[in-house]
Amino acid sequence: MLKRFSTAAILVVSLVAFGTFAADKPESSSKVELPKPDADGFIAIFNGNDLSGWEGLEDYWSVKDGVISGHETKDKSKQTFLVFTALKLSDFELRCKYKFASEDGNSGIQFRSKVLDPKMYVVGGYQADFDGKQGYDGTILPED
Repeated sequence: MLKRFSTAAILVVSLVAFGTFAADKPESSSKVELPKPDADGFIAIFNGNDLSGWEGLEDYWSVKDGVISGHETKDKSKQTFLVFTALKLSDFELRCKYKFASEDGNSGIQFRSKVLDPKMYVVGGYQADFDGKQGYDGTILPED
């Protein structure tokens, strides 16, 4: 099993998704109103203000200057994730921008995954990997 840990902050500048929604209702009990699709059919799944529609450990994830900011160091790693819960997607295209605070940053985006430990937000499934040195960008690997 391959495990990678973030050693610096990752900033997700924008997250938009285009796809087929499996349900009109949010997956979680909180009601989140997502914007209408843009001209290309994409909707923003991050509002730029707070983590509405997302769940994760509060001490790891926050919104700073309009972006999602996650902080984890290798020595304190809990292998935890921020999980989008506002809608259940069945088929989608995700576009995002990211930035690391240092070249040592390493993270990824889980997709087609399931929550294995809801208390710690540990997930299993596929991960699109990326890192500060761009050595793993574009790599898809299983995370379990």
